[in-house]
Amino acid sequence: MAINSVPLSAKILARSAIILVICLLSLHLLSSTALTQTDRRINIALLGSFSALDADYFGLDQAAGIDAAFRYEIYTNLYLESRLGSYACSGNGENIHGFNSQIGLIAFSSHFLPFRPGVRAAFALQSANPITVTPTDTFKPSQTTFYLVTGLNLGRYVWKKMLVEAGIDVLYAPYEYTIYRFDRQSVSAQNSQFVHYTFSLGASYSF
Repeated sequence: MAINSVPLSAKILARSAIILVICLLSLHLLSSTALTQTDRRINIALLGSFSALDADYFGLDQAAGIDAAFRYEIYTNLYLESRLGSYACSGNGENIHGFNSQIGLIAFSSHFLPFRPGVRAAFALQSANPITVTPTDTFKPSQTTFYLVTGLNLGRYVWKKMLVEAGIDVLYAPYEYTIYRFDRQSVSAQNSQFVHYTFSLGASYSF
């Protein structure tokens, strides 16, 4: 069974454009940061997510989930961020559950209050349950996939230190995974690098 794929050149072009935007915005966010604040803030967030999965990702189309994020300010408006969550994928009539964990950095700007734009970069690990489709096809994704993450974030203060946040992330697997497909007479394999796009919406609180 043939597997549809996005040309690698298109993936590289989209990834490069997003990285360029993030770098330019990062320079703006950090160039005029105030240095007078000495307190270290903590921010917690609860985010719902929807992911458009790579066309090669084991025949799965989309994923929805929820993440909890813990952020600790290590420099003015620059936070160390840790995320942990779960998600469910759909495809071939199957619902597949998995877990998502990320660790990285997120930088916010305070120049546009009450809006608070930000950029983030992280490492991610995603696990998924094995998938089995019978009687003709059986395939099993890697239990854990590793990604580099870049993203944009936009928050708006709605009450004191509470924000509503929306974001978009690109998850890119830096190396290839092998996709196996089985039928009753043969086995086929294909190597692919995954690129996923995740949209998130939720709320956060700083203290």
